[in-house]
Amino acid sequence: MKSKWRDMSILFWDGSKVEDCMKGVSLILINRSREIVIDPLEDLDEEEKIAVLSDILSADPFKNDVKVEDPEWAVSKNMFGKVKKSKINGNECIEVKLKVSQHSEKLLKGKQLFTFTKE
Repeated sequence: MKSKWRDMSILFWDGSKVEDCMKGVSLILINRSREIVIDPLEDLDEEEKIAVLSDILSADPFKNDVKVEDPEWAVSKNMFGKVKKSKINGNECIEVKLKVSQHSEKLLKGKQLFTFTKE
């Protein structure tokens, strides 16, 4: 499986207060690139299960050691110093920036493939 950078947001909210298909959902994944909303806790259907298992069986085993350090949360502000807000599904949400330092090392069959540090 490949990892990709995507324009995504994760929302934690009280789904008991809505009266639509998201009733009872407390965690939502928004893919802004594809313009879809996903419940990541929903069960996979048969086709998705087969795709995941096929990817796992065809992949080479590797060890990936990732260390995330120094998390910094900051409320996003506009150029006038006001808190940035977005309207998502009719709900007004504040924007938050998360900044972390990540150190990663990948080993394939005991050999070091790469190591990098990213902020």
